Amino acid sequence: MAASRSEEVREKARSLLQQLAARAHLSSVDALFEMHAAKMVDQLQETVDQWSHSSPQRFVLDAVVSSAGISVVESLLDRVTAILQSCLEPERDAELRSGLFSLTSRLLLRLGESAHSERASRFAGDAVATMILPNMKWKAGRTAAAVRGTAVASLWAALQSNLLTGEQIRALAEPLQSPLNVTIEDDSQMTRLLTCRALALLYRGLTREQLHPLYPPLLKRLDDASNDVRMQVANAITAYLEAFDGQFEVPLYETHLEAILRGLLIHLDDSEEPIRLAVLDVLKVAAALSPALLVKEVQAVRHKFKHPDLCDRLVQHVETIDPSMPTPIQE
Repeated sequence: MAASRSEEVREKARSLLQQLAARAHLSSVDALFEMHAAKMVDQLQETVDQWSHSSPQRFVLDAVVSSAGISVVESLLDRVTAILQSCLEPERDAELRSGLFSLTSRLLLRLGESAHSERASRFAGDAVATMILPNMKWKAGRTAAAVRGTAVASLWAALQSNLLTGEQIRALAEPLQSPLNVTIEDDSQMTRLLTCRALALLYRGLTREQLHPLYPPLLKRLDDASNDVRMQVANAITAYLEAFDGQFEVPLYETHLEAILRGLLIHLDDSEEPIRLAVLDVLKVAAALSPALLVKEVQAVRHKFKHPDLCDRLVQHVETIDPSMPTPIQE
């Protein structure tokens, strides 16, 4: 099932499983998995040290965790964790790791849809800490870059699944910071894109103290060669600002907010209209943190703009959230 790309072959395999369940006088394929999956996975674990990307055992594992009922999969998580931890060690075969990161991502998302147990949360935390993080570290070469990209995809899946508790996310913030600073500058556009999406999800679970030092790499990526990445950067900065929930403590961190506003205002006059409009939306979110500071920064640069109308629109927005504040714009 897992080894074939042909839907016809997969359907035939599903049909054979149904026939096998019927012959065993079981009510469903899920009952078949419930009876035999644990023993199958135990047998797979016996040979895990010898697995390569072409080993049939990895496809059997994929078929079990993809096809068994979610309650059966949950019961297997400790066994599956042990197998994945062994196969995803950075010294193992790169193609094997890439394939199993794909499996890990699908498993995390599936668990996120159906299972929010302590066991599922523990699996997600173990996946990030012991499987994903070690494979996000930079190594030269295309093969290493491909594995790094699949690891970032699994990180996004772990965060997207909502399986990680707030405590787990806060504990992972520091060890994730350096690897994410590397992958956001990766040569692969997809890796940079996925890093931005992962960051947007990560910010929501962090404390204000953890958030404050995290913005510089994002601002730098507003200069990315890919507009798709730049749009995702804008989304991530929005998530970053919203994560403060109005509690930015401007007097204490005013220099941080100034740097963010100045970095964004450069791109409010970008040559690409979609980028200008995306940045305008980010600045509207930033306005809520300190309307007066934003207007001050806008007035300082408006005369340099090729598109000053966006400055005016931004100040008009400020007036809607703080009507009492005078907001003159000088030509």
